[in-house]
Formats: sequence, C-alpha cells, structure tokens
Amino acid sequence: EDEASLEQEAREQARWSHDIRYVLKGSKLTGKCLHDIYEQQALKPQGDFAALVEKMLFRYGLDKPPMKYGEAIAEFERRFSGWVPRVQAWLRSAMEQPLSDGSTINLPSQKEIYDSGMNIPELVFDFAIGTDQQVVNFEQVNRALALEDIAGVSVYSNVINGLMTGAIDLTFFHQGKVYVLDYKSNTLGKSPGYYD
Repeated sequence: EDEASLEQEAREQARWSHDIRYVLKGSKLTGKCLHDIYEQQALKPQGDFAALVEKMLFRYGLDKPPMKYGEAIAEFERRFSGWVPRVQAWLRSAMEQPLSDGSTINLPSQKEIYDSGMNIPELVFDFAIGTDQQVVNFEQVNRALALEDIAGVSVYSNVINGLMTGAIDLTFFHQGKVYVLDYKSNTLGKSPGYYD
C-alpha cells in the first residue's frame, strides 16, 4: 500500500473510533457473548433485552471498555458511563434490521423471527462422513467447491470418514421455507469499508 492509502485508512478508522461496533474488543470471548445474547433472546423474546445484554456483558467481562494505555481515570469513567447502553442500542438496532439472503425475497428481522416463535436456536446436528467401506474423497469435495469459486480444503490425507457434529446458530421458518442463520462477529477492520 502507498502512503496516501495508509493515511486515508487512518483517517477512516479515526472517524469511526467512537462507534461501539469498532470499539468493542474483537475476540472469541466477544463472539461467544454476542452469540449467547441472541440465543437467549430467541428462547425468551418477550424478556427484557436491555437487562439480558447487561447481564451477559458482565458475565463475559465486557461490561467496560478496554482502558487505553496512559488514559486518565476521569476519561475512562466518561467513556464507561455510556458503554452498556451503547452496546444495547447497537445490538437492538442490528436485531431489528431486516435480513437479506442476497435475493429479492423480503426476509424478517431477527426480532420478528424471535417473536414469531418459528425458530430453533442452536440446532445440534450429527451426520456421518463416509464409512469404513466408503470414504469421502477430498478431490471430489474440492472440485465441487471450485464450481462455486470457493477455495478447496487442504488435508494431510486424501480421504476421511467419521462423524460431523455441530450446531446451527438459528434455524427459522418463513413463508413455508426453512432458513439457516449463522451469526458472524469476526473483526475484519475498524471501519465500515472492511465489511463491504
């Protein structure tokens, strides 16, 4: 990158430096906290969302912003005074935003999905991948991925068999169809341009 690009990037990050989406610490712990907030809201949509967010932020140790090196206590307390309400407002806004599947289908918001009761949070799944007699060939998997312009899977062995297990963040029903929603909280950068 050239110097002008780096300066532009620094200005853009400074512009967004007080937005809670880019101040909240990016970590596995933060991702787990956000996932748990949405899971609990899906289970009890009529509950007190603000209280839920406050409780979960405290449980995960995210109820205060990170203190900056050399920051005065008075400045830290000023920033902290509105921390929890800012996180609550951000998550409520995200939850009320209509979803998109990249098509022209109008999908409801997470809040509407939760309120409908037509959802299953953390749906656990197990399925066999190959057997002792028939193994999955990763060359076939990688060819299928390549058709969708998706990078292939690197493996030490070209075959695999066993049990695939996991959980789907949210499975919901809308207008006669089943949808799978996966919450993503990865930190890609400190301004909106990183998420285009």
